[in-house]
Amino acid sequence: MDPNNIPIIPINPNPIYPNIKMPSKTAVAFTYTIDKLVLFESLRLFVSLHDDIGFTVDTRVLTMEGQDYLDWGNDDKYVINWIKKKLN
Repeated sequence: MDPNNIPIIPINPNPIYPNIKMPSKTAVAFTYTIDKLVLFESLRLFVSLHDDIGFTVDTRVLTMEGQDYLDWGNDDKYVINWIKKKLN
């Protein structure tokens, strides 16, 4: 291809505005993953906070230890309620 003979491609000067929802800053839900578990001692979680359309608006690292960890027992709902308590 001859570098002096480069074709000109017209570009649309009119912007296109797609209908995209943008994230809000209000969290209405969360997800969590266990990052580290030290048996009989502690649990570290990565918690992602999501808005009403699913965008992540914040992330936090929470560590359950001491009496909170001992109170966990075998009830996994305890972890969810503990996260809610820590986030409020």
